Amino acid sequence: MYKLITLIWLFISLQANAGFLITEFGRDVEGYHGGIFSNNGITFSNFDGYIDQRLQPGFYIDTYDLDGASGDFPPFNLLTFGSYTPGVDVNYGRFGSADIDFDAPLGDEVYLYFYGSESPDNAIGNILTLEALFDDAVVASDSVKVEYQEPGLELQSLHIPIGTPFNRLRLVASEPDSNQGPVFLGIQEVVIYTLPETVPEPGTLMLFSMLILAVGSRRSVKT
Repeated sequence: MYKLITLIWLFISLQANAGFLITEFGRDVEGYHGGIFSNNGITFSNFDGYIDQRLQPGFYIDTYDLDGASGDFPPFNLLTFGSYTPGVDVNYGRFGSADIDFDAPLGDEVYLYFYGSESPDNAIGNILTLEALFDDAVVASDSVKVEYQEPGLELQSLHIPIGTPFNRLRLVASEPDSNQGPVFLGIQEVVIYTLPETVPEPGTLMLFSMLILAVGSRRSVKT
């Protein structure tokens, strides 16, 4: 009977963690740009570069060759901002903030991977924060100081762990002592683990398990 309860709990847990969404920028054409960008059920919008609103250029796909002419690592696409550089060089756009929505009722965990540019003089020490929101309330967040390595690039990540459901995300740059401080980066990948619209409450699951245990006990007594 205990094995049955364990299997039921496992099944409900697997159903609760319904799936995941992951960006695939490699399927997009370099130079694509727009004020809204969608990829595999993940949508980026409301871009702000912390400059004159009339100059807001939006999202771009840019191709980068990490190891240049050596050819050990194939070129890959990044989501960047402001413009792009044709060929295997990449333009790291000035980034302030953007909204991230996804095609699922709820999210439960997210990873965001990005590269910083090599030497932006006016952004050293600035911070990038990933906020998980439920409607308008921030329910979880993760922050990292953007590392600008020269030569080469530094792959960094932001992570919202399991345990706090959210229905949208926001990516925000800031200075250590200010609300607005841009960073220069290209997003390599976003992974969002999703939940169904309704997840059974822990108390409901426990009651269900106790009922099964009680039925099993009565059957054992009768036999």
